[in-house]
Amino acid sequence: MNLNYLCLGCLEDKGEALECPHCGFIEGTPPESPAHLPPGTILNEKLLIGRALGQGGFGITYLAWDMNLNIKLAIKEYYPQDLASRTVGQSQVSAYSGSLNSQYEYGLEKFLQEARTLAQFEDHPSIVSVRDYFQANQTAYIVMSYIEGVTLKGYLKLSGDKLPVDKAMNIIMPVLDALHEVHEINVLHRDVSPDNIFINRKGQVILIDFGAARQSIKDKGRSLSIILKPGFTPEEQYRSKGIQGPWTDIYATAATLYRMITGQMPPESLDRLEQDTLEPPSKLGVTIDENQERAILKAMAVRGADRFQTVREFQQALLGEAAVPPPELPSSGESSSEVQPESGPSPGEALKAKAAPPSKKPNYFLITLGVFGVLVLLGIISLNIISFLSSYLDGELISLDDKTASVENTLSGLPYDDNFTGPGEVQGHNQEQGLEVQKEVRGNTTGNIVNGAFVAHQGEWIYYSNPSDRGNLYKIKKDGSEYTRLNNDDSGYINVVGDWIYYSNYDDDNRIYKIGTDGLGRTLLSDYYWNFFISVVDNWVYFTGCEFHDDDYSNLYKMRTDGSELTILDKGFDGHFSFTGVNVVGDWIYYSDMINIYKIRLDGREKTSVVGDGAVSLNVVDDWIYYVNIDDDYTIYKITTDGSNRTRLNYHDSDSLNVYGDQIYFNCWEDDYSIYSLYNMRTDGSNLNNVYSDDFYSYLNVLDDWIYFVKWEEEVLYRISLDGSILQYFD
Repeated sequence: MNLNYLCLGCLEDKGEALECPHCGFIEGTPPESPAHLPPGTILNEKLLIGRALGQGGFGITYLAWDMNLNIKLAIKEYYPQDLASRTVGQSQVSAYSGSLNSQYEYGLEKFLQEARTLAQFEDHPSIVSVRDYFQANQTAYIVMSYIEGVTLKGYLKLSGDKLPVDKAMNIIMPVLDALHEVHEINVLHRDVSPDNIFINRKGQVILIDFGAARQSIKDKGRSLSIILKPGFTPEEQYRSKGIQGPWTDIYATAATLYRMITGQMPPESLDRLEQDTLEPPSKLGVTIDENQERAILKAMAVRGADRFQTVREFQQALLGEAAVPPPELPSSGESSSEVQPESGPSPGEALKAKAAPPSKKPNYFLITLGVFGVLVLLGIISLNIISFLSSYLDGELISLDDKTASVENTLSGLPYDDNFTGPGEVQGHNQEQGLEVQKEVRGNTTGNIVNGAFVAHQGEWIYYSNPSDRGNLYKIKKDGSEYTRLNNDDSGYINVVGDWIYYSNYDDDNRIYKIGTDGLGRTLLSDYYWNFFISVVDNWVYFTGCEFHDDDYSNLYKMRTDGSELTILDKGFDGHFSFTGVNVVGDWIYYSDMINIYKIRLDGREKTSVVGDGAVSLNVVDDWIYYVNIDDDYTIYKITTDGSNRTRLNYHDSDSLNVYGDQIYFNCWEDDYSIYSLYNMRTDGSNLNNVYSDDFYSYLNVLDDWIYFVKWEEEVLYRISLDGSILQYFD
């Protein structure tokens, strides 16, 4: 083939045309990101680089052409975006200096290990084939066969979002065959999901992306890296010392099968520890053999010991070659721990205790879950007085039957350190875990972003802005241990993504910073001012802000997570209201200028007015926009994202709301503004319920099964269970 006629967008023969007739790529088009190799770059003296197919946190995948064999290939480049950079138009990768450099080198070795792992399965029909790997440009590359087709995630979209059981079985069996082979050499995939299962044009099912793979079956006791993909990740992967094995991949594969046949995402495994809400497929309308259903549910058991221990066992059960007994349900009063609390009142005493104001010397009393006995900290107590056992965080239970009681004990209560000089124990950036600590977002929801985003969850950590310490950023483990201050900035609009926390620094005119989850690497990202509604999505930061310090209006911006490629998506004008309520959902951004609600494409195209209502506290969930309508006495409304079905949900004097599941949680003033109440109701406006009342002002954030808010007169962060029965605070 004449390389001059080769389209660098699709690697097909375009002839002499500037615009490719096959894909529309125009010759000379620069790469989508400055981090990408320029199309036309030649690697290893024979590999012509085309366009980038995709980019993750640690690598970039390119379309490539082997100039010797005249075939298409896919090339994966090691490029950890938070540890290295590339000058525009250059091929060389520059690793950052200091401790980040050692992390870069550690990740590079893991990247090459991935290539060596995959090379052992070159002839397996269901494992992506590695043809070569090499080092160049101060980084490394894996050369793979190019597969034309679609991911399972894309296939489901094309198939009405779910599949019949027989068709789903035809897809999942080759995946299990591939896992059986890699398990035989003591390798785990650890990231099985619809994103990483590929169906080529011939209908072959191929398991891809072994970047999370690691020789870890034999070495069960050591600390393992963390790969989190909510809905598909078993609970042991949320814990750095969780025991992983074949049962880990079995859970993820079963969850993928569950997603295929039900059309629904499985509940997160950590959520199932407290209350298992996993519905059998048959109860969701799926026609399925009873033994197959039992096999799926057993493979998705929360505890690894309760799952199948080998892939072959799971396959035999799915094929009906081995019977699966019905699950055994625990009795209501049973505890799965033999360890009992050493001190503190009994559950009954805690529930009957007289309400008292917060104490600065908390009574330490650790209570943990006990549904499956996985997270045993000091003890597990069964309670018949309330419908669930307890929180597994440090702090006692508090009865709020009258919805007005004060707090009994603290969540943590660890003392403030006046001699604080830096972060505590390093988490996430250390040598042991290194670059394999990849976490998906938990907590950066649109409702939380709109309400100040002062608290976020990820894995086993809670990150929050501490009002009692000038809003400095803290983290605390969910078990109440390792209470650590991360910075000295008054922090808000917290986004936790991977190993980085992005935030607005109130001490520096609300400019955007990022800092590692270990408290290292604090970096100013933007010189613009008054940045709010920060949302970090797919390596982009979306936010509102002002170009100059004294501007009386704001613009809508986006920039890369390294601070590059700052772009104005929508420009405000002098004397006009600032943009507010930014929600980044799918391919659209939804926001308000206090006069209209708008939506605009992620690239700034197709700005459209959805409705002419002045709005605050926008939440976009499942094609609905929920908002407080300031033009109608601050009453709660909802409207579909296309501007139809505008509905008044009929509660006024509200200023913040958060949609969680099928519930709206909101606060409002009552009794001539003397009482501030927290309510919830269904998203159709029914079943109104008073959760809590007091005289506080609250940023309302809902994460997992808790509502977080701040009592400003006490400068204390609180949380209350969704039903209002448990109230705790962070000392």
